[in-house]
Amino acid sequence: MPRWIVCRPINEIVRSGKAKHIQPQYSLVRRQEFETEMRPVAKRHELAVFSYFGLAPGSSPAWLLARGVTAPIASAREPQLLEAIMAAPTLELSDGEIERLDRVSAPFADEESA
Repeated sequence: MPRWIVCRPINEIVRSGKAKHIQPQYSLVRRQEFETEMRPVAKRHELAVFSYFGLAPGSSPAWLLARGVTAPIASAREPQLLEAIMAAPTLELSDGEIERLDRVSAPFADEESA
């Protein structure tokens, strides 16, 4: 589905003042749609961002927070995932760590979502 079909209604809802947050799918392996289409809208309209599927195995809640996500929507199926979720707000990634995560996940920022 073309992104404009998804983003146009979101933009109209935001402009009408009916939305205060968005819920994109955003993670280290699913970056392109949010970073190119939705994050600019969220910034322009000062919307909170609650990402879903951002906590799939291998993802980093701290990276999500560093990239502008207000909070990941958590659905932990294992206790260690819950521990990572709860620890995320207290973790600070260095600029170098963020850059390394961005670099290794860059292919997912450039390709179309399947």
